[in-house]
Amino acid sequence: MIRPTQPNTAPAPHGQALHSPARSGNQLLTRLPQATLALGLLFGLVVDQLWFGHDPTPLLLTLLTALFCGSGLALAWQAGSVQRHWQVLWSGVALLSQALLLLRSSTDVLHPLLLLCSLAALALFLLQRGNVSLDQVQPSQCLQLPRVVLGTLLSGSLTLLRAAAGQTPRRGLPVLAILAGLALALGALAVFTLLFTLADAGFERWLDQLFSEVPDVSGHLLLVLVATWAASGLLSLAWCSPELGSRAVLMQLHPWTVGVLLATLSPLFLIFAGFQLANLLDTPADTAARAGLSLAEFARRGFFQLLASAGLTLGLLTLLSTSASQVWYRRFACVLLGCVGIMLAAATQRIAFYVQSFGLSVDRVVASVFIAWVALSMVAFVATVLRQRPGAFIACLTGSGLVLCLLLAAANPAAEVVESNAARSGSGQLPLDTDYLLSLGEDAVPALVAVLPSLDQTTQCLLVQALQERWSTPPVSSTDWRDWTLSVMRARASLRDTDTYLRRCP
Repeated sequence: MIRPTQPNTAPAPHGQALHSPARSGNQLLTRLPQATLALGLLFGLVVDQLWFGHDPTPLLLTLLTALFCGSGLALAWQAGSVQRHWQVLWSGVALLSQALLLLRSSTDVLHPLLLLCSLAALALFLLQRGNVSLDQVQPSQCLQLPRVVLGTLLSGSLTLLRAAAGQTPRRGLPVLAILAGLALALGALAVFTLLFTLADAGFERWLDQLFSEVPDVSGHLLLVLVATWAASGLLSLAWCSPELGSRAVLMQLHPWTVGVLLATLSPLFLIFAGFQLANLLDTPADTAARAGLSLAEFARRGFFQLLASAGLTLGLLTLLSTSASQVWYRRFACVLLGCVGIMLAAATQRIAFYVQSFGLSVDRVVASVFIAWVALSMVAFVATVLRQRPGAFIACLTGSGLVLCLLLAAANPAAEVVESNAARSGSGQLPLDTDYLLSLGEDAVPALVAVLPSLDQTTQCLLVQALQERWSTPPVSSTDWRDWTLSVMRARASLRDTDTYLRRCP
């Protein structure tokens, strides 16, 4: 599954065998499994102390990410990895993604995007560890990453235990081998105990009586074991290289198969693009009337389907990029990409009409960013795959997605929604939906306080009373330090200037 990065060795002068580079390299590879297991155990203990009985909060995830990345960097430096500087970069990206949850903790749609940023940073690092240049990444190599990560999670710690136990001295007590056996035994006990209690109620009652007067440590022990096992396996990737480049390409289809596939899809895409082009040349009201839909139904219907079609088409062309050297492939790809461009234009028209008619929302901001990402990906596809340089496309695709996600989180879309909708309400274009603005959470509180002077007194009182009730004092359930976020602190600080509005309210 993984192979250790061997240090450079050279012949030693006569009389210096005990201090030869080869012997030093062997000692280094002996210490690394032990250090990885020790850091994995430390991570498991910290997870148990911070996470047990508590929901995963942004601060908790940030601290655990920092500990994991720091442990990986320490192992990389100990191993003398030539790619440790890249590991610093990708660790910084992962840590920044989690830290932004402290700044944008209320917009739920950003949470999975920022988690995906951390996973993408891990994927890019693994590609480099597998001796794959980021400007030559193939789709088949990306498809192997889940296999590498899953295999490392399941068997990486077992490999480390075997390596550590195999280095014990032949004479004396094999301490490491005994500890490895105990670790495996504890894990097996936890699994079989769970199975037996589910299988037999009598055994479950006996077990409950046996441990009735003993402090309940089984939950803590299980969490420590699981976290240690997973962390140790993943940390081994800091100094072991996953096998990616030597694998066979998975998406090898006959040229005629690819040709028939694209030739069959092209007429369908052209017909559908014709309909979308007609919609673009007409007004949304006329298009909705022609389809027998209301303006709201027209704005909603088909938007996500358009985006999904664009993304799937780009993904299909990428998987078939092994035929990019064929002239017919490039011609069909240009046809499909042209149709996708029309679909993106139609999706942009619908989202713009939706915002104009019903105001801005966080979901519509994210959808607009996704349109921009697909458009950038199309440009990168044309500049790389269609010019017979398919490897750089994966790096451009991932890099642009990372940048857009991080910029989206840093821009605070909740505040942008508040400011835009308040401005449109002040100009008389749309009524202000205070219920939706209050539902945006703490990220929107400073912006809501800032737009209070532009609102009428009734709306001011409604917003101030709701904000004071929700954010003026922390609830008892959120006094734990692990629940701290910067957005909550800024929300409460912004409410200090709202007392004047509250005194004017009936």
